Amino acid sequence: MLASYRVYGRFARTYTPLKGFPGTTLRGAFGYALRKASCRNEGDAECRDCRFYRDCVYARMFESSSVLDPSLKAAAKRGLEGVTNPYTIEVHRVGRERLSYSVNVFGEALKWEGYVVTALIGMGIEGIGIDPALGERRKFRVERIDRLNVATGDVEVVYTEDVGFAFKPLRDPGKPLLDLFERRAMEIVDARPTSILLYFKTPFKLVEAGKTQVRPRFSSIVMNLARKYSLLAAYHRAGRKIRPRDARGIKAQSSMVRLEGCMVSGRYRVKKKTIKGGEKDFGVFVRAALAYRVPREFWAGEYAPTVTKLLLLGEYLHIGKMSCAGYGDYKLYLSTE
Repeated sequence: MLASYRVYGRFARTYTPLKGFPGTTLRGAFGYALRKASCRNEGDAECRDCRFYRDCVYARMFESSSVLDPSLKAAAKRGLEGVTNPYTIEVHRVGRERLSYSVNVFGEALKWEGYVVTALIGMGIEGIGIDPALGERRKFRVERIDRLNVATGDVEVVYTEDVGFAFKPLRDPGKPLLDLFERRAMEIVDARPTSILLYFKTPFKLVEAGKTQVRPRFSSIVMNLARKYSLLAAYHRAGRKIRPRDARGIKAQSSMVRLEGCMVSGRYRVKKKTIKGGEKDFGVFVRAALAYRVPREFWAGEYAPTVTKLLLLGEYLHIGKMSCAGYGDYKLYLSTE
């Protein structure tokens, strides 16, 4: 239920570098190209007024809400917002001449692989962001797209500039999302590491009780991942939703792990341009490395495997606000010393 598509591209010319973190720009370009690739509406109706909305690939991937499945009650804010999108972006490199990034796809969205790959190619045709010096969008050629099947570890080429599409059905695509990390999680539980380090490759914004957490508790990170996963499970058929009883147990057991150190490497105000030409301010994000001390009794608890699987999933799902655009992307490190 998880595949990662890595794109390797070359810009059409030497452009002015993008300002700030490029994940927001890449997310917007992906959404625009996905809508063009999948839209069946021949009129000018807004997406939510379209008769195809509930079955639309673009809507289900990019505008996830309980409007798509009103029978479910898992979403926050009366169901109009708060449903995890079944994709995230990871930025590897965006330079003057080349770029590389990944789109991680979860759950039901895997069955729309053709639309996803078409959109990834379309991003280059449409371009990303307007170069202020040249007054044109930064267009690029997609040279290759690789697909990592997280269930098996296989990496396959699904597109090259010379050959074109080279689709092969995913092997074992239907495995529930958390089950993908079962073996690795049990190895970690058996090793009983004494410390956990989350090194954030991109800035994050985690809000709890209305306040931005610069030094988030371990339980706050785990519960953020648990909620994001449960929404994927409920709305995007990515696995089994975490039951309220188990959620309480996960939170209680995670509270045993204490923050030991926090190194903040930067603070960033995140803004993005709206379709109508305005600007939306998402507030201040933080980039940091967080070290947590794990007591030995934590690993003997009932929920240690689930917590560990959530942390491993988080390397693809990310945490906090704007995670689908690549914010909150971390690398997990463990120590037994």
